[in-house]
Amino acid sequence: MAPFPDLKDEDRKTYCHISRLYLLGWEGLRTHVYDDGKGFMTVGVGFNMDAPGARVEWEAALQGLSRSEGPEPRPGGQAA
Repeated sequence: MAPFPDLKDEDRKTYCHISRLYLLGWEGLRTHVYDDGKGFMTVGVGFNMDAPGARVEWEAALQGLSRSEGPEPRPGGQAA
């Protein structure tokens, strides 16, 4: 469900744009995998790669990339 379903489309777009900018400012953008300080492998704007369902989202986002462009495997054989 979209946030604030009673908003007009243009207002919703503005809200989403401002929300993204806020998150980017708060989380920062990291183009490499890092430990978030709580033991979770994270990338981008706070994307928890260890969360349930993260692999499906990650693979969908990387669809069409060659393996050499994809994430490096983690120790133990798990993909990052």
